[in-house]
Amino acid sequence: MTKLSKIFKANQRVDMGCEAVTRPIHDDEVVRSISFLHKLDTLAANYDYTVKEIVMLLDADEFTTETAAGANAKADAPVHVARTSRKLQPKRYQSPYTGEILETASAKHKTLKTWQSIYGVAEVETWRI
Repeated sequence: MTKLSKIFKANQRVDMGCEAVTRPIHDDEVVRSISFLHKLDTLAANYDYTVKEIVMLLDADEFTTETAAGANAKADAPVHVARTSRKLQPKRYQSPYTGEILETASAKHKTLKTWQSIYGVAEVETWRI
């Protein structure tokens, strides 16, 4: 086989591979599915959920059609969805006495507790920036 025929055969294989990849991309069903997934991801982000959590909420087993005689006990059991906790928003405090800036997402911060014990909780809350 000559080099030219090898190149021609390789070019044909590449063209067939490209066609196999690009054909499904232009399919209406694939375009609709990609569009749906993008919209679902955006909607999930608006409500602080992940797509995985939404799928768990919708639990595909719950939506299958079953006859009354064939229904199992799992369908009657309550569904428990494991939800990741949201991160607390950090709070910033600035001491008017020392100028020290403290950033914490927890009320258990050592310096914050010290300030609250010395100056009082109400006064320290007025230091929030």
